Amino acid sequence: MNLKQLSKLTFLFLVCCTVSINSTRLDAFDLDKFKNKLEKLKQQKEDLQEKKKTLDLATGNVNKRDEINIGRNVISGLLGAAPLVDNEPLQQYVNKIGYWIALQSERPKLPWTFGVIHSKNINAFASPGGYIVLTLGLYELLENESQLAAILAHEISHVIEKHHLDAIRDTSKREILGALAVKATSKKHREKMQKLVNSSVQIYARGLDKKFEFGADRRGVVLAARAGYDPYAMLDVLTTLHSISAADDSMTVFLNTHPPLAKRIKTLENLMDRHLVIHNIPTDNQRLQRVNHMIASKP
Repeated sequence: MNLKQLSKLTFLFLVCCTVSINSTRLDAFDLDKFKNKLEKLKQQKEDLQEKKKTLDLATGNVNKRDEINIGRNVISGLLGAAPLVDNEPLQQYVNKIGYWIALQSERPKLPWTFGVIHSKNINAFASPGGYIVLTLGLYELLENESQLAAILAHEISHVIEKHHLDAIRDTSKREILGALAVKATSKKHREKMQKLVNSSVQIYARGLDKKFEFGADRRGVVLAARAGYDPYAMLDVLTTLHSISAADDSMTVFLNTHPPLAKRIKTLENLMDRHLVIHNIPTDNQRLQRVNHMIASKP
């Protein structure tokens, strides 16, 4: 046997050994164990992500998607208590004004949504993520479009500053806030979610920290002015509300959840006298009166 033949035999022997070893390894490979290991790794990753989300929510670092989900779930609870007014021109009108003002804010890309709900109570609400409603009772008090803009700008300011997220987190603790950030899918999950929503809606019955309301008044005036509306309209709205008797049932919730109107008016007047001088504000009530006429003429 020459050297060349010996080399060939050696190569064939090594190939056979390799095939044999690999065959043994394949025979020993347990696919089920491998799948279980992958599932465990996947679950560990999801657990870590959930813990991070819970920590982020607890510390105020709420991402945009979670904020929108929280707001959608909370606003559904508010609409459960009072449905939207069944009037398309009215809803479109309020959405156009609200969206235009929101475009002047630092968060124009939120899915801003506005509505008027069927309630004789006088109030307005903002939910995280850009969901805002005012009551029909409040809308019917308005004299011009600048006053509507003032109310919407005030509520938009709450969303921009994430005031309600802070309130939900402080009141409900991180577990509930984290759960509210999840989309309700299964029936079982929806039932649990409804309980969480009811818990969060209670915040609207108690009201925000009073300092948040003063802050939203200030920022709302700026937003309304950026959008081209009379910044003094907020003072007009507050003065109108102040003229309503405290014994009026329609004002009960509003008065219980907001700082005293006299104090809000005085605080805003002082700020505006020092920092804002505007003359010859044009009247703007033609569109509002036109929409109101359509509402009144609806059969």
